[in-house]
Amino acid sequence: MLNRLMGILNNNSFDMTLENGTIGPYTRTVSALLTIQQQLIHVGCFQWKALCIVRVSLFVDPFRESQRPHRRTFQEVVPMLRITTTPHDDVRSRRLQGFTIIELLVSIAIIAILTALLMPAVQAAREAARKAECKSHLRQLGIAVTLHESTHGWLPTGGWGPHWTGLPDRGYGSDQPGGWIFNVLPYVEQESVRDLGSASASSAPDASANAARLQSAVALFHCPSRRSSIPYENSRQPYYCDPVFAVARNDYAMNGGTRLVRYDPSPETLADAESFGWPDMSAVNGLTHQRSQIRLRDVTDGLTNTIMIGEKHLRRDRYSTGTDLGDNESMYTGDLADLVRFTGPGDDLSFRPLSDAFSTSREGLIFGSSHAGGFHVALCDGSVRFLSYNISLETFSRYGDRADGLAVSP
Repeated sequence: MLNRLMGILNNNSFDMTLENGTIGPYTRTVSALLTIQQQLIHVGCFQWKALCIVRVSLFVDPFRESQRPHRRTFQEVVPMLRITTTPHDDVRSRRLQGFTIIELLVSIAIIAILTALLMPAVQAAREAARKAECKSHLRQLGIAVTLHESTHGWLPTGGWGPHWTGLPDRGYGSDQPGGWIFNVLPYVEQESVRDLGSASASSAPDASANAARLQSAVALFHCPSRRSSIPYENSRQPYYCDPVFAVARNDYAMNGGTRLVRYDPSPETLADAESFGWPDMSAVNGLTHQRSQIRLRDVTDGLTNTIMIGEKHLRRDRYSTGTDLGDNESMYTGDLADLVRFTGPGDDLSFRPLSDAFSTSREGLIFGSSHAGGFHVALCDGSVRFLSYNISLETFSRYGDRADGLAVSP
């Protein structure tokens, strides 16, 4: 390395002059030093077995040089040179210690673009998983209802009305005030919830135990795409129950048929129920109504062609408020809109199933879901289908009527 330096310097002169009262540079020497910098930047540094950077500096006394502007010999210049080397890896690491603002902004922009591209795919995958779980919930509920029918001889009763909740000591038939969800609890491994407050026939219902049940949420009755399985705000207080201000709710409803037959009135006490004049519900052509005891053999249109349970419509802004007409009671209540949905007649557009993104004049009465494109239904044969929101109204109506004698188009 020194030989190359000496060769470059030896071929240059070293005159020094004054320019405008200042010390002029060694013009040719400086040129030579620049040549050294350009040609000998990286040299072998065998001691560290790495590349080094060479820096050449010329140290002179400006005052003394101003007094003697003459030609210097090579031997006079060499003692003024200072040659230093720095390992190349150290220099490189020092240069990479920070980012420029442009580099930072470019990095942020790239990350933002990648996130924007990947997020829809991630969300679609999550929704697909939630949709599959919702379908599984309906399949399990369909099996539970079928097991109930096999055990007791009829599908779960509809209960008495909105002012009542299930009472465990009153059986599974028309004397049971609770609706279909209360009665299928033993068939979804929730018998302990149904039996809360159970006592002998001579004892009064346990109001505190009934209140505890109303707050017991069960994930199976919730669509994971819609809301969590937790108690929600409540302002309605049923009979034989301590005050409760948050209750468990449901996202699935049983098929009430094509005709609206009101569930009210109902008795105010258990004693009144013994002599109460119950309304005639024979016009109902679905699978549940007030004090119902419908059997699968009553489904003469075929189990494959009749809806048993489906997802119910609920406006998104009312998921947790308890202000929707079809979602303002506990899921353990008696017969009312919270537990039942209707397909309506085939010529009534107001009964078309809807996404939760839309409101309806048939609030609390129609099927629907939070899914894009359609909603799940469990049929009486145990299968689960995903029906489009654009399904033919005539076909949809036939799915709701258990005995109209009309075929359902695939």
